Amino acid sequence: MTTLLDLIKAGFINDGDILYWEQPRLGMFHRAVIKRDGKLRTSDGIEHRSLSGAARHFYKKPIDGWSNWRLERTGERLSEIRKKALEKN
Repeated sequence: MTTLLDLIKAGFINDGDILYWEQPRLGMFHRAVIKRDGKLRTSDGIEHRSLSGAARHFYKKPIDGWSNWRLERTGERLSEIRKKALEKN
């Protein structure tokens, strides 16, 4: 399984990249920063070990973070970036 740290090491994402997650119908818009160790720091300052954990923090239910978080600089879903990384190997 590919992790955020794997994607950083492979050059697909960078330390300091910003992720966003929108749910306009619910009035939700969240941001997170990717840290060098592959963890996320959400806009409220809490660190999370996974994309899904960070999404669950806001949504309060289990949710697939790979499908919901997007890389701000490209607009790509993290699941798309992970797929590219897996295809490269």
